[in-house]
Amino acid sequence: MFFSNKRHEEVPESRSLAPDVNIIIKEACKFYDVKNHELLTSRRGYFNEPRNVAIYLIRNLRGETLKGVGEFFWVNRNSTVSSVVERLNREIRRNKKIKKRVEDLKATLIKSQE
Repeated sequence: MFFSNKRHEEVPESRSLAPDVNIIIKEACKFYDVKNHELLTSRRGYFNEPRNVAIYLIRNLRGETLKGVGEFFWVNRNSTVSSVVERLNREIRRNKKIKKRVEDLKATLIKSQE
């Protein structure tokens, strides 16, 4: 939990304390038992939970910019990344199972930083 206490929007260096993007992607693949390309690929009209959770956690844990997140997932529009994050926020509030999975993956990532 060290990095989450140290992360601060006005201190860009605090991102270095958060899990690396590649670690978040790797752990999301392992957690959901999917291949890397499945996580990085988007299909219109399909709720890709592993991909959405990875995007959400990169934005949430690292405070990564919308553009920065988009670059990792080959998304050109900031509004698309923002929509994914907001959609997952709604799902977390609505669906206890998704909330639990997000919390479990987040706990794994936090533990890896200790």
